Amino acid sequence: MNSVKSVIFEFENFDSVTIESKNIGGFELNDITTIIRRMAGNAIIKYQSPKTFFVEIKSDANILENTENYGTRYVFDRLTQYKDITGIELIYEDGQTERYLLPFDSNKYYDDNKLESFKQNKFGDLYIAIGENFNVNDIITEEILNMQDNEMREIKWRCIC
Repeated sequence: MNSVKSVIFEFENFDSVTIESKNIGGFELNDITTIIRRMAGNAIIKYQSPKTFFVEIKSDANILENTENYGTRYVFDRLTQYKDITGIELIYEDGQTERYLLPFDSNKYYDDNKLESFKQNKFGDLYIAIGENFNVNDIITEEILNMQDNEMREIKWRCIC
């Protein structure tokens, strides 16, 4: 079985952030559909899009990175500063890739995605959900957000990796 090595998060302004799979807990792409449609630039393209997307990212992934166009920033700052994740690319151990365009709804160009929501727990783990009638609150309970026991949290993450 070919496992995922990393996930690239793509943003509306063509910026991106890469997260290694060892820092990803829960991960779901649901009800994936293949679509052929005219997109920007008058091109007709074929792509895959899920109805909903959810990811749990461990706080260890929130590293300081240097970017060519945007200077120095923390990864989670970019993931949460704007609600503008447009797609993800899965990079497999053997080098193969799969790209998915995520549900996106905004009133205007450069507006936040009304379908994107996120939360962080007290340890800094980040939870992101994207989809119509699908919110991070549907998955992440207050109990998870308010988990007090870091030892139990670390056991959970060791079981995932």
